[in-house]
Amino acid sequence: MARIVSTFEVEDCNRALAQAGLPTRVHLHDACGGQFFSWDPLGERDAEVRETVEHFFSNKGIKLEFVGDSSFRTR
Repeated sequence: MARIVSTFEVEDCNRALAQAGLPTRVHLHDACGGQFFSWDPLGERDAEVRETVEHFFSNKGIKLEFVGDSSFRTR
């Protein structure tokens, strides 16, 4: 079952992105089918965003599944 992520955790993740010098934000999309996350694409820097987001959530024991160039969900 996917872990539910709070809006506070999303904001903390966005702070981690800013501290890493990445000018983007994670957006939470919450619907009946569950949560889905995306960020504003940065082109060549998307790999850095993925790494930062994955590191942030892994420190909280949350695994991610990337489902596009700039989107993911929890597992």
